[in-house]
Amino acid sequence: MKICPNCGYQNPDEAIYCMKCGAKLDNTPLKQISALENTRLWVMIAYIFSIVMTFVFLILLIFQMVNLALHISNLFVTVYDAITAAIYALMVIFGFFVFQRTREIYYLLQDNKIEEANAKLTLEWIVIAIIFNGVISGVFLLLSKIEMESYFGKKII
Repeated sequence: MKICPNCGYQNPDEAIYCMKCGAKLDNTPLKQISALENTRLWVMIAYIFSIVMTFVFLILLIFQMVNLALHISNLFVTVYDAITAAIYALMVIFGFFVFQRTREIYYLLQDNKIEEANAKLTLEWIVIAIIFNGVISGVFLLLSKIEMESYFGKKII
């Protein structure tokens, strides 16, 4: 399989020109193909975990709101439950943003828009994913960024 250096499309080995953009194909090193496949895998895992974590925090928020409603008479418990519910609400909101960004990156990689995906996968979003969407999502996004930079022959950071 030959990867187009222009658009990232996967062409058959016998192709001389890219079937998507028409650029002349060279022999793309296997290392780049491997980096691209790893990137797709890491982003898919991050995408799945971002969905799971957003739903987990949403369920926790719902339970916390029910708990808050049940203990409204006790002031200390009410304040504690309200603060906890606010934290879960923030986790749900930022988790949704991480989910949306990870989804965009996932679909860009599926469409072989590697440069656009690389531009959207910034270290800031990785840190936000680690803080608000769980360590697992953030770690896999970081692995994705490292693989993408390897694909382009750059060093991360």
